[in-house]
Amino acid sequence: MLRFNMPRVKVPAFRREHGEMNEEALTRKARRNILLIGVVGVMIILADLLLSMTGQTVSIQRENGRLFLIRPAAGEEAGHIGLDAEVQDGSETIRQHYDIRLEPERAEDEDGQEGSSREDSSRTSPASPSTGEMIRSQLRSLTAGLNEDTARRKVPLPSALDSGQAIRWSRSRTGSTLLLTALTLILMVMVYRNRLQPIRRQQELQRQSVLRQLPSFINELVLLLGAGLVLSRAFEVVVEESMPGQDGEDESGDYFTSNIRSIYRSVKTTNAVLHEELQRFARSSGVSELMRVSGIISDNINKGAELTRKLERESEQLWLSRRLRAEEEGRLAETKMTFPLAIFLCVLIIITVSPALLQL
Repeated sequence: MLRFNMPRVKVPAFRREHGEMNEEALTRKARRNILLIGVVGVMIILADLLLSMTGQTVSIQRENGRLFLIRPAAGEEAGHIGLDAEVQDGSETIRQHYDIRLEPERAEDEDGQEGSSREDSSRTSPASPSTGEMIRSQLRSLTAGLNEDTARRKVPLPSALDSGQAIRWSRSRTGSTLLLTALTLILMVMVYRNRLQPIRRQQELQRQSVLRQLPSFINELVLLLGAGLVLSRAFEVVVEESMPGQDGEDESGDYFTSNIRSIYRSVKTTNAVLHEELQRFARSSGVSELMRVSGIISDNINKGAELTRKLERESEQLWLSRRLRAEEEGRLAETKMTFPLAIFLCVLIIITVSPALLQL
């Protein structure tokens, strides 16, 4: 007696646990995930902004077109601030970042007199061309001199170098707000675009199940039809031989096998028309090979030998397609192994050559 031995491929766990998936349910789930990502992203961005603000304890004040740093009061800890200096040297713009530490104000040094700053002495120096390294050296000297007079609560930032070039100061942006915002938006877009991925994955598994099982199924039908059985009886014999037990319960979980057994039960219990049920299954699966087979059966349901010949030709074509797919998958597997083998070869070469290199 013929046995319809089908390889068993389990359907995805999400289908067994949550039932049939649909686009609306997945879209709702994606929206919830997007909302969660947005909330978490906003919290991280706010935390980053707070940390970047608290990390710089020195404030900047502008008066009469000049910038002043506000020194910490006496008894407080030293203040920190990140500043970016920009100097235009001909066609070249030189930018430099500085982490400035301001000592707290000292009461014993408060004599009400403001000593001449480096900026004032810089006015007396004649302007002369300077290279980028000279400009950076002058900037380092100016920033290092900000703690020379701790009696000043307001520390003026130098507006020009010794060579006369103007300095533009700006507060450094130490946080990663833009990067975090971009990552959050990208992640939200990816979640929305991939919301239907479970459906596509399930459809691909179903298609592979049909393509894998259909050649064996048609081959069984052709053998039984050639032995003299009519189509309906041949179909019943094939499915009954594949049943796991006398009760006919379906425990395989394979998409093609489950639907074929469902058609068998419909034909036996409700007198459904076999070729119509096969066409319905073919349309729901969307597999062109199964739709072609169901069309052949529907068009030649009463033509006996002609139906057998057509199904035999279709079976040969299905087996050929299955062999070509197997060869393609084998080539793809070889391609995937190329990179690991290349890494292994490089490691082997390094291990082999290392002793000789160490002796040089």
